Amino acid sequence: MELVKDQIEKQELQSLQDLNEKLANLFNEIGKAEVRKHYLMHNYKVVNDEFAELRKTLKEKYGDVAIDIATGAITKEESNEHNSEN
Repeated sequence: MELVKDQIEKQELQSLQDLNEKLANLFNEIGKAEVRKHYLMHNYKVVNDEFAELRKTLKEKYGDVAIDIATGAITKEESNEHNSEN
């Protein structure tokens, strides 16, 4: 019994290899993007927690006020009880 080895054409093989390499590179880039996404999400949570802690500290110090983030100006809202007296 004779073993016959057939091969695809050189150009077909080159195209197959090129596409396989592109897929492998894309898969690698997706992995890198997922790692980067995880890193960014973690950092976002850390900064958001710091922001929440600062808001809590400012609320304890100044009360329930609005703070202009550009100027630092504090606006105290009058309570509803005070307004109902007028």
